[in-house]
Amino acid sequence: MLITKTKKELFGDIIGQDEAKKTLKLLLSNYKATYFLPPVLFCGQFGGGKTKLATETARGLYSKDDPNKIKKLIKIHGAELQSTSDFFDNVVIPHNNDCITIFVDELHNASNRVLEMFLTILDTSETTLNTYNYNGTVYDFDFTKISFLAGTTDIQKISNTLFSRFKKIELQDYEDYHLAQIFIKGLKQYSIEEEVIPDFLKMTKNNPREINNLARDIRNYLYAAGKTELTMKAWEEIKNGLSLKPMGLEAIEIRILEALKKCPNSSLTKLGAILGIDPPTLRQKYELALLRLNLMQIKPAAGRSLTVFGHKYLDELKKKY
Repeated sequence: MLITKTKKELFGDIIGQDEAKKTLKLLLSNYKATYFLPPVLFCGQFGGGKTKLATETARGLYSKDDPNKIKKLIKIHGAELQSTSDFFDNVVIPHNNDCITIFVDELHNASNRVLEMFLTILDTSETTLNTYNYNGTVYDFDFTKISFLAGTTDIQKISNTLFSRFKKIELQDYEDYHLAQIFIKGLKQYSIEEEVIPDFLKMTKNNPREINNLARDIRNYLYAAGKTELTMKAWEEIKNGLSLKPMGLEAIEIRILEALKKCPNSSLTKLGAILGIDPPTLRQKYELALLRLNLMQIKPAAGRSLTVFGHKYLDELKKKY
């Protein structure tokens, strides 16, 4: 009997994000005929699946020089791009004339000088071939050989002009049934009591990465305990052991809500001073998530305060925990 391997379907392992996958499949279909993919920017929350979608997209980009070979994927974080030399010395020059895919994660963390450089390099509106003069040497950027992907959690830090260079892929919020599928997949070697799943969803954020991380902790617990099933009793033990709180809030996030209850209408600077957190970290790491969960709000000229739902959350938390 002849056994043949079949290629894994692109995006087949990714749960949810149907609109994004539909658009990416169309772009990849066009790429097969032209070897050109417009620069793509994945926009969404931390842990929402941007890197996974970008990596899967790269898996569908075959080399113009060898149509049977997938282009090499070069990953770099925006924080590592603080000068043009960071990009040229670490990415461009080592792979000059190669067919590659570049993925810049958290593009907004690159310096303004680098973002300005990308304005020139990524202008593919009229041509697929651009040039850039670096230290007296002119480098070609042939976008039938190079594909450029990026991700960001903070589009406000990217200028409108640079933003317009990209095909935007905006990630959707995950429905509960998507999150349940991610959870079940993370525990595929174990059976799960039916009542565990809805309670699990109440204790997590709308975030695949956090669900996968929690599923890993649960797997480790079940393995260490020699169990083959996640029962409600075991889940209660895990919740207590990990000090899980409703909506998956961390201790620092609850402290932010409590600070806003005591000091409503706070500015970002004032809130950061109260908590001992620098304002950029407070805004990017914690505030955006609390805004998405409708636990806090920002009003022009009035500052930050709890929503009605935020007040209710703290009241319920005090009663139960």
